[in-house]
Amino acid sequence: MQSEKSSINFRSPEFRFKFLVLFIILFASIIGSLCYYLQMNAMEVSATDATKPALTNLQHLTQAIFIISALGAVVLAFLLVSLSQSLAVMRNDRFQLARLTEDIGEISQEKLELLQSNNLLTNLASTDALTGLSNRAGGDAALSRYFDAATRMHSGLSVLMIDVDQFKEYNDNFGHPAGDQVLRQISQILKDTLRTDDQAVRFGGEEFLVVLPFCDEQVAIDVAERIRVLIRDVKWQYRPVTVSIGASTLQNTTSSADQLVGEADQALYMSKNIGRNRTTHFKAVRMMVMQLQENQNENLD
Repeated sequence: MQSEKSSINFRSPEFRFKFLVLFIILFASIIGSLCYYLQMNAMEVSATDATKPALTNLQHLTQAIFIISALGAVVLAFLLVSLSQSLAVMRNDRFQLARLTEDIGEISQEKLELLQSNNLLTNLASTDALTGLSNRAGGDAALSRYFDAATRMHSGLSVLMIDVDQFKEYNDNFGHPAGDQVLRQISQILKDTLRTDDQAVRFGGEEFLVVLPFCDEQVAIDVAERIRVLIRDVKWQYRPVTVSIGASTLQNTTSSADQLVGEADQALYMSKNIGRNRTTHFKAVRMMVMQLQENQNENLD
């Protein structure tokens, strides 16, 4: 922003008034002093020897008054000009301040619009276009934040892996638009069922991930069962649709968010293998593995 030089507006009414006042003061001073000086000269002509010393002193006083008046007029003129310049500078400063304020307002608005655009782009980049849920990248970022918070505060954290049963067959028989509608409706059920702090993610294809902060094992199973039953009970257009769910909960031995998701995926695999349309927690997988190991040890003995 270019700075503007201060200047006096000689055509302004304010300057004309000041000039008139200055002219009147100067004119009055000169005329008054001149009249007084002429009067003193006249008195000198008619003065006697006795009055001449007093008259001389009076003339000197008149000359001093004249000089003081002239100097006063000059000082007053200087003060008036300085005041005019100061007022011009103040007006210019106010103008510059107003322009600066306006520019700052415009810059702030541009920054706000840019921030809103960036937020919109960020949301678009982390949102699944079909379902409106978080996509895989957004889900991974959210899970990482929740995992770090849970390990730091020693609070509960559970995840659900949800898979639509026989979805490929559904697409093959009724078409991809019908399959997309199933995914959208399941996504809406998740939105309506979960809490504000929970995170629903389209993990890929017909798989969904649900992050449940501050949830222990039993709460995770309860939420999973509620979701499973709601989906099962929908009056689907072509045929019944069910889901299989795997759940896992943060333990002292859980080293990463990926491990938590991997355990939920193993639980989901068990749900699929033992009949679909059911919920399995990783605790059951761990118990089954321990049982198999015990059986193997017994057979070796």
